[in-house]
Amino acid sequence: MAVTVKLFPTLQNLSKSKRESFQLNWSEGLTARAILIDEGFNERDQEAVLAVINDVQSQLDTPISDSDTVELRINIQGG
Repeated sequence: MAVTVKLFPTLQNLSKSKRESFQLNWSEGLTARAILIDEGFNERDQEAVLAVINDVQSQLDTPISDSDTVELRINIQGG
């Protein structure tokens, strides 16, 4: 039971693991926020992150299911 995690290059450089992508053991209640915390991102950092789960924009606290793919990107806004 695993989840695939992909980090946007900027996040990869700032993360504990420094990995572009990796497999993470799935457990009930796993969220993108929990992954960010494990990778060393504080609450303020998390405000700038967009979670995409299985190609669908999601909230950081959306539960992740076994075998999901989670992409963590910088939330870029403009106008």
